[in-house]
Amino acid sequence: MNALPSQSRFIIGTEACERFSFYGMKSILMLYMTGHLLMSENWATSTLHIFVGMVYLLPVAGAWLADKVWGRYKTILYISALLRGARGAGHRRPVPNH
Repeated sequence: MNALPSQSRFIIGTEACERFSFYGMKSILMLYMTGHLLMSENWATSTLHIFVGMVYLLPVAGAWLADKVWGRYKTILYISALLRGARGAGHRRPVPNH
């Protein structure tokens, strides 16, 4: 590791975490869609393929935005805010009626 810059370990660690997350999600997504969401196997398969396709295609769209529209740092800021907002919306609890 001495031949590599010191930041390399963070990049390698992040990549390992991303791959672990992706393959973990991919491995249980079909079971979740058919078992808990009660999707048909054909519909769940199509949804899984769309998910995998988007995982590979959306970075191309992000690269285009970074190169042609917003610039590198604004793209990171805007997409991070979008992801944070989406995750926050998924964690909201319904307000009980009193």
